[in-house]
Amino acid sequence: RRTSMRYDRDYYEQQRPAAGMAKRVDDARDRFSVRHHRKEVSSGSVLDVGCGRGDLLRLMAGDFRLHGIELSPDGLEQAAQLVPDARLVAADIEQGSPFARPFDAITAINVLEHLGEPAAGLASIASMQEPGGVLVVHLPVIGNRTQARLYEGGYASDPTHVWRPSGPEVRESIEAAGYRHLRSAYAPFLPVWAMTRLAIHPAWFGVFRRIAP
Repeated sequence: RRTSMRYDRDYYEQQRPAAGMAKRVDDARDRFSVRHHRKEVSSGSVLDVGCGRGDLLRLMAGDFRLHGIELSPDGLEQAAQLVPDARLVAADIEQGSPFARPFDAITAINVLEHLGEPAAGLASIASMQEPGGVLVVHLPVIGNRTQARLYEGGYASDPTHVWRPSGPEVRESIEAAGYRHLRSAYAPFLPVWAMTRLAIHPAWFGVFRRIAP
């Protein structure tokens, strides 16, 4: 079972470096996520599930009313400093939704792979969106040998990864929770969308729209 003790300050410093190539990759992924969010929703309320230190929420400041869910007290403390205008809540998404309001946009970036019960987490996410709301998801996946080798060379070093699905399995799980698939891709996330459909890199990105229950 996951515990917040795993997601301490050292964890964030290791998983979200403050400099170097890893930071540039993370920042590029976040900009990619925000760009695709804004293709579907240009304003309104946004919820970042597993908001960590608030890096992604900061990119949405000014256009959206900011909200965040985070399991880690250390993460929330840092997020409160980085995005002081955001409403932040300590919660475990597998245990249900801490927000009653529906959100126009929800992000779950590098979250689902940490869930022992991803269906429960996705059900909680879906409960916070009315039909028409947009969900953007990113996580590492394993769908073939090449992805498995790359996963073992990097993502496997994080012991908090407990769900290791393929890209199609992620899509099926999200659709089962009440979403319609809009588009998805594997890294590198290039401007030419067709060039990112090759299942070589483990990093998978998807955009979904909430449909009527």
